[in-house]
Amino acid sequence: MRNKFIFSINPKKYVYLNKEKLSKAFLYVLLLSVIIGLVQGVMGAVLISGIEKTTKMILEEDEVQFEMKDGVLDFKNSPLKEEEGQALLYIDTNKDIDDLDSLRSITVHKDTVTVLLRDGFMVKSGSESVTQKYSDLGLDLINFNNDFVISIIEKLDIVKYIIIPIMIVVNFVQLLMYALFISLMGILSNLISNRKMYYNRVFNLALYSVTLPTIINLIFPIGVYSILIGGIILMFGLSFINDNYLKQTIDRE
Repeated sequence: MRNKFIFSINPKKYVYLNKEKLSKAFLYVLLLSVIIGLVQGVMGAVLISGIEKTTKMILEEDEVQFEMKDGVLDFKNSPLKEEEGQALLYIDTNKDIDDLDSLRSITVHKDTVTVLLRDGFMVKSGSESVTQKYSDLGLDLINFNNDFVISIIEKLDIVKYIIIPIMIVVNFVQLLMYALFISLMGILSNLISNRKMYYNRVFNLALYSVTLPTIINLIFPIGVYSILIGGIILMFGLSFINDNYLKQTIDRE
């Protein structure tokens, strides 16, 4: 695994990878997906844990105590106004949706606005805004408060660990798709250079060529540029394989 990892990011070593079976290339990608998925999954779980902890701390504070009952919100510390740059959070459960116009002087100068009122809310982003009643979302069918939300967070704590196997599967499928598109670049390179190589060998090498873009993508998201980077590595690898073949042919003669 270590040697294949090193060889996969060095096109000159593709001469050796070309001798590997396709099944071993699939196994390599699977192991790479497990490693990357574990790293991403653990990072995600840690992030979710931090959000959970912060959310619970906020919900336990006296100034953010609330209760939603029969579709009506009661915020104990109402009204509350929080601003940060062009973002505004305004909570006033003494007012209804019908009173939104009276709050225009507060919200009109902000680009991102969230307003929570007694019977509904308004969210604005730029020139677009959405106004909705809690009852329209079915919130009149369930009653909850801070303690209820905290208990739900604690019960769902185990869900964050499911992200690890999910990330492994997602990475495996994604790497196979990248390898497929990269192999097409390899086929095109062979056609242009008039090199003869069966597609299964090109795809086999494409599976290894996803290594470097995958590592880069883990540090700095590059999206579909992964295909371009992998394709360049594969094309150089195919070129070195062809040169090595021609050299061996000349030596035999």
